[in-house]
Amino acid sequence: MFRIDCFYWQAKLFLVLAVMLWIITLVNGQAFARDACSIGNAEQTTAVSMGLTGSSCGCVLRKSCPVAENSTGDSFLSHSGMLPDSYEPAELLKLHLEGEQMLLEGRIADAVHTFKTATERFPESRLAHAAYGYALRQKYRTSHDLADIKLAADEFLRAADIALKHGAVRYTDVIAETLGELKDDTRFNAFFEKVLSRYPDHYLAILDYANGLALLGDSRAEEFFRKAIELRPEGTNTAITNFGEFLISQGRFDEALQILVLKPGERLDYLYLLRGYALEKLGRLEEAKAEYTQYIPFSRDFPAPDKFRIPGSTTQKGIVFEGDVSPQDICTDMMNRFSTMIYCEASGESIGGMRAVGWTARTRVFNGTSLDPCLSFINNSGPSLCYKYWNVITQSGQFNDECGRRNPDTDQVARDVFYGNVPDPVNSWCPSGQIVSNPCTAYCSTPEYTGAHRNGPIWFYSTTSDTCSSSHPGAPNCSSNRGQTCQNGGWDHCFYQRK
Repeated sequence: MFRIDCFYWQAKLFLVLAVMLWIITLVNGQAFARDACSIGNAEQTTAVSMGLTGSSCGCVLRKSCPVAENSTGDSFLSHSGMLPDSYEPAELLKLHLEGEQMLLEGRIADAVHTFKTATERFPESRLAHAAYGYALRQKYRTSHDLADIKLAADEFLRAADIALKHGAVRYTDVIAETLGELKDDTRFNAFFEKVLSRYPDHYLAILDYANGLALLGDSRAEEFFRKAIELRPEGTNTAITNFGEFLISQGRFDEALQILVLKPGERLDYLYLLRGYALEKLGRLEEAKAEYTQYIPFSRDFPAPDKFRIPGSTTQKGIVFEGDVSPQDICTDMMNRFSTMIYCEASGESIGGMRAVGWTARTRVFNGTSLDPCLSFINNSGPSLCYKYWNVITQSGQFNDECGRRNPDTDQVARDVFYGNVPDPVNSWCPSGQIVSNPCTAYCSTPEYTGAHRNGPIWFYSTTSDTCSSSHPGAPNCSSNRGQTCQNGGWDHCFYQRK
């Protein structure tokens, strides 16, 4: 039987090696197109030297930038959170990738040393401190040494402070989780109070604060869950489900049922599980069964958390739980990776922004072809549709799935895009049937799991600007700008179609 975990690590190792070779070439100053692009030299910032800051030229791989020589398209290093900031040198990214390679090879101690060295050489680099923190967390999983997790917390806090100095809020999720695990309420509250004093309406910071307060058993969690619900981006409901789980954990089942309600036209299948669980705990078995029935199909792609299994329950019959003894097939693994990629690329965006990222992957699955030199870089091969998605999502250098996180919204988007339940918001197009209402938030009248629009999104990259360049910097001769989509839903992404 094919072992997907082996394939995954081999693919990731290949990604690191390939990108590392590219970065080394950049640092040595051998890959710049000075006469064609006026990009600068290897001592300039990484974002500029990679041509990823909005330049319409972007031909950083070869002198004349022909399609065949730049056929790798873009790199996930141009997406959210993966590039060093503008003040960080390209050499730092080389060190970062060296450390990532060590982690992939299981050389955790070497990776910790490499990232520590990076923080010493670049003490004002948020990327270096964050990478050191993530490596220490991984070390802690086997060492169980509190010194490791405490030092990881120090590094995440340092990285977040550097980001704040440059006007960005980062790492709130991992800081809430780490300090919550440590029960370090002093530093936890100090950090989030500092963030929220500057950004009082920052949705992710407020939601992560609520999550951390829940871990600490602090009653103020309820206040901040309610505020996160008020501020949630259009169409997203993770704040609702997290608050519902918090209430359920306290045995407040009637209150949970009042919170676990969506706006008209919204959909989140995970909510059916939580409602069913609360109803069953209240003894309302027929109502619980009706909720579970709507959740069962979703559980086949995203199994239910085992903590919601009720021993001896016949009402939950048919639900697939994480703890069930059953082989994980390629489709289940693919769905998890698809959701993770959407979280890493579009966490904090509206549901429309998440869908646009998901549809970029789907468009590659169906439109990539070796017959088109602009699209031949896409690896959409495979004996089944799930394999094709897997190869597109995990292809070297294309999408960011390094954060290792998912949430109910990204699970829903991944499943809906795969089955064609929702439209491509960049083109306002359904593969079958009609769009019911707004293409950013609504659904297709008829699901269809095959097909993509001929002008569907193929590339995207991050931007802090209100405008997008006319072509993608990594594929200037192949791409045409489709702009940012779904109002603020694509705030840090510009989308591009095949020209």
